[in-house]
Amino acid sequence: MTKRYIRKIRITITEEDGSNPIIFESEGRREDPTIDFHIQKTLSGIGEAVVLLYNLNQETQQRLITPRQNVEIELGYKDDKTLTAAAKGVTMSGFTTGEKRPDILTTLNIIDSYNAFVDSSFNRTYNPNTPIATILRDIIATLPRVALGTIDIDFKLNGIETTPATGSSKRIFHGSSEKILNELSRQYFFSGNIRDGIYSAYDTSKTSGTIFEISFKNGLLMTALPQLKYLTQLVTGVLITSVLDARINPGDIIRLETKTVPFINGDYKATLVTHTGSSHGNEWTTTIQQIGGIGAQALNTKINNLIKN
Repeated sequence: MTKRYIRKIRITITEEDGSNPIIFESEGRREDPTIDFHIQKTLSGIGEAVVLLYNLNQETQQRLITPRQNVEIELGYKDDKTLTAAAKGVTMSGFTTGEKRPDILTTLNIIDSYNAFVDSSFNRTYNPNTPIATILRDIIATLPRVALGTIDIDFKLNGIETTPATGSSKRIFHGSSEKILNELSRQYFFSGNIRDGIYSAYDTSKTSGTIFEISFKNGLLMTALPQLKYLTQLVTGVLITSVLDARINPGDIIRLETKTVPFINGDYKATLVTHTGSSHGNEWTTTIQQIGGIGAQALNTKINNLIKN
């Protein structure tokens, strides 16, 4: 194993107010703490993660299983100048099993911006043709612990309803902030998500994000398979597994090149990204799922052409 591929994990945990940090750092050496993790991020929605920490003392166990601890998971390799923040969130729950080493296991369930939507509500009235981006910025400004990221949508408010009280054509938003964000994304066909405490929104019809090449040539590709709809056998997307790269996020473009299934080679927008790994075990992968969209359409066209020929 070369130095480049010596994996590195850093977990930083602080109390709700950011105080009393505890840092777990591992390069897989015998004396390093044993850490397992599973991180899942979606193009629409809130990211989640599970962290497993082995053989902690009782005092540390009690501290970590207390809800609402801030957690940052950084991943990379030993010779990286900086590690990549793969996940940031707040513990929703935690528990410890086992009583004696080496079987003491502390599990932390983490959700991005946990409690951001608890008791959150939004009440505001907008004129016709108000940019949806303006409404999103106003909603996010009311949410605790959520910062505003990229808002890359050009839609304007339509479907204006006449208010009973005044008879004027305006749109009234009243109720749960989470429900309003979800309703807007469904009505105007954009993807909004909270990732690492930052809310971003993208037009799903646009190509956005960083391009990552995953190929049998650069040694990153592990498996790549088309995903088929059960009854019709229509291709709905692809499922790609690569050597772990924590920089990949939903919305990024995966430039796939596989030798075993060449007809699926092409560009795909990641809709679901999962990072799974262990400091001392074999698991160290990034799984990218692309469902629907231009990539799946192009793949079905390729298959139809192959059948015809």
